[in-house]
Amino acid sequence: MALKKRKGYAIEHKSLRCKLLRDGIDLTETKLAFNEVVEFYYILVNTHPEGLDIPLTEDGDWRFYELLTIGENPKYPLLYDCPSVA
Repeated sequence: MALKKRKGYAIEHKSLRCKLLRDGIDLTETKLAFNEVVEFYYILVNTHPEGLDIPLTEDGDWRFYELLTIGENPKYPLLYDCPSVA
């Protein structure tokens, strides 16, 4: 549906105002999962602080911890329960 030109209106400046409805949304489960992941990586960094001293170009920094936790043979797999989608 094309907008028709009207005197006093600039089509490129028209906008739609929408209100985000947040009623009935409970983010408690998401917050708990996020906090568990943060705690997991915090413990991992405390266990292996040497990863912070390696440059990113040599698979250091965040990549060092990524390789420890994900991939085909992770040393510390990040385990989490995924609820089934019905």
